[in-house]
Amino acid sequence: LPSQIQWQPTPNRNASGPVTQLLVDDADSSFQYHGAWSPSPPDVDEFTAHTGQVSTIIYGLLLPTTSRLADSISLYGSIGPDHGLYSIQLDDQAPATFNGHALTPAVQTLLYYTAFLGSGSHTLQVTNIANAVLTMDSATLYSIGTPS
Repeated sequence: LPSQIQWQPTPNRNASGPVTQLLVDDADSSFQYHGAWSPSPPDVDEFTAHTGQVSTIIYGLLLPTTSRLADSISLYGSIGPDHGLYSIQLDDQAPATFNGHALTPAVQTLLYYTAFLGSGSHTLQVTNIANAVLTMDSATLYSIGTPS
C-alpha cells in the first residue's frame, strides 16, 4: 500500500462547529461524464466502492457538480506510469494543470483539493489534456454542520 496522510481540513476560516464530510463515489449522479470514459480502470477493486472511471482520450471531460453545500472538496483517483496531464477548473476560475504521472501506480490518491469555497453549489471541470490515462474514484465534500 502507498503511504497515506490523512488530515482534517478547516473548511471556513471564520466558521465554528464540527467538520462533517460526505463521500461521493464516482458512480453518483453528481459526476457527469462526457466523451470517452469507461467504468473499468486498472486496479478498480482497490477503488472506493470498487467503482471508478477511466479516460485515455484527450479532452475526456468529467463534471463533478454538487447542489450539496461544501466548503472544501477533495478529488481522488489514481496515478501511475501511463497517466498524464489533466486540468481542473473550479466554477468560473481559470483552469489549473496537474500531472498524474508517477513511476509507481497508486490508487485512492488525492488529485485535487480546494478550500474556502463559501456557500452554494460548485462545479469542478476535470479534463484529460494528454493522450494518457486519467482515472476518477471519488470526491469528499467537507462542510461545517450537516451537508445538505
